[in-house]
Amino acid sequence: MNAIEAISIQFNLDKWKVEDYFRRVQRCFKSEKPTYKLIANFVVEQKLTDLPSPRNLATQMIETRVWDYMLSAESPVPIGNYIPSKKSRGSNRPMRNLDHTTSLDHERVAREKLDHCPHGVPKYQVCAICDPEKFKEIMGFD
Repeated sequence: MNAIEAISIQFNLDKWKVEDYFRRVQRCFKSEKPTYKLIANFVVEQKLTDLPSPRNLATQMIETRVWDYMLSAESPVPIGNYIPSKKSRGSNRPMRNLDHTTSLDHERVAREKLDHCPHGVPKYQVCAICDPEKFKEIMGFD
């Protein structure tokens, strides 16, 4: 059983999601990249119940001296819980959960007079998350 299969079984994830996760952990390092086997062994040794973000796992590997190489520059957009989707496969774009926004997000948009809502929808269009009733009315949903 290889490293990808072991973690796939442990966390009940598809193999491609685990491979994508390992690739993202590797990208967190500047030059020298840890092997999939080393990453998998570290996850097993730590007895993790959930996979942390790739950046957090890379930081843990450095803190425990499992892999003692420099991290690359951090992504400018904070990444929440790591949940890869099929659309993100092979992509290194940061993922954001856009389902949940707070009133603070709406206040920030109003205060800064941004030309889009907190979910990235231009102001001249109706956002399904900000105004679901108006969106349903326009789209003809009952």
